[in-house]
Formats: sequence, structure tokens, C-alpha cells
Amino acid sequence: MPKFGIPAFSANIEGVYRVTDYKNSSTAFMSDLLNYLATYVPWLMARRFANDPTPPAAPQADDFRAAVLFVDISGFTRLAQKLAEEGTDGAEKLTRILNDYFGQLINIITLHGGDVVKFAGDGLQAVWSTIATGEDLEIVTLRAAHCGLTVQKQLQNYQPTDGTRLSLRIGIGAGDVIAGNVGGVLKRWEFLLAGQPIGQMNEASELALPGQVV
Repeated sequence: MPKFGIPAFSANIEGVYRVTDYKNSSTAFMSDLLNYLATYVPWLMARRFANDPTPPAAPQADDFRAAVLFVDISGFTRLAQKLAEEGTDGAEKLTRILNDYFGQLINIITLHGGDVVKFAGDGLQAVWSTIATGEDLEIVTLRAAHCGLTVQKQLQNYQPTDGTRLSLRIGIGAGDVIAGNVGGVLKRWEFLLAGQPIGQMNEASELALPGQVV
């Protein structure tokens, strides 16, 4: 993990910070900071930060073509309730299970060229944008579909503990997507995707049966 501030700020024996040290390393600091933030935000947002790191003063939106995928995971509530009976040990087990399960899921999405947008309850939303890959909508949609099938093959009926299983329903949509920052209250913003493909994706995931990609 990058270390921030350590080389940038140094104190003399009188406890006065040498601002010149910070100025000399500000470029490297910003590069490290952007790399660090990129591990927490979608590529679309990281790209916006890289082009202009200034905090938004008003809502922003970008239009592009993309395929979107939603993974709806069933069984987490029962798993959490079961492990809650074990107290602290159960909470630690749940954390390890979640890290392992979502780690595998994120890895599959990344290997197929997808970008995880956000986690929503017991689900995950990912996007394959044409601006990220330079490919046509048909190609990125095929990538999303192949990713969904791979996820089902590797993670369907995942058994984290005796007596519990996690099942998956996956929905896909494609077309013109809007990515934007909304909100701004107390200078806090929410990144979201909108457009007809999002509705397609949500409807498809509701129609899908466990083990299916629709």
C-alpha cells in the first residue's frame, strides 16, 4: 500500500514543517494518491479524477455505450444469522467468507474486462464500457455475458459452511448509459449509472432463476 505524507512532510527540531519538501514531492504524491483512490472507485471515476482532480462543484454526467451486469446473491442473510450465533468468532468467519467470495467474483469480472461499479446489499453491479476498451457494444456485451456464465460455473451453489449455500441470479443489459455524480449536499457525491440498460439489467436479474444468466 502506498505511504502518503511521510516523505512530503518532515519536521525540524523546532517542530516546524518544511513545506518545500511537500512541494517538491507533490507530483509523486498526487500520482500515488490517484493510484490509491483507483482501488476504491470504478475506472470511470478514476479516469475523471485523472483528467481533473478538482472536486465537482455541480452534478456531472457522461454518455457512452456499455454492457451492464448485476449479480444477485441469495443465501447471505441465512449465513449471517447462523454465524451470528457464534458471537465474535462468527463475525470473523463471516468477514473471511465475504472477502473470499467477493474476491473471486471481482477477479472473474476483472479478468473479463469489467469494472465493478458498486455493491448493493447482497449484490454487485459491473460495467463494460466501450470507452474503456475501445470495442463495439456487441463485443463488450459478449464479454459481459461470458463473464456471467463463468461466474455461474465457478460460484453457483458455493458452500461456505455446512448447511448453507450461496446461489446466483445474473441479469445483463446493453445500450446507451449515463454515468454521473449526483447529490452535492455537504459536498458529498454519489456515483451512479442510469439509462435503459440499467432497467434491462434489473428486470433480467429478477426473471433469472438461480444458476441462470438472462
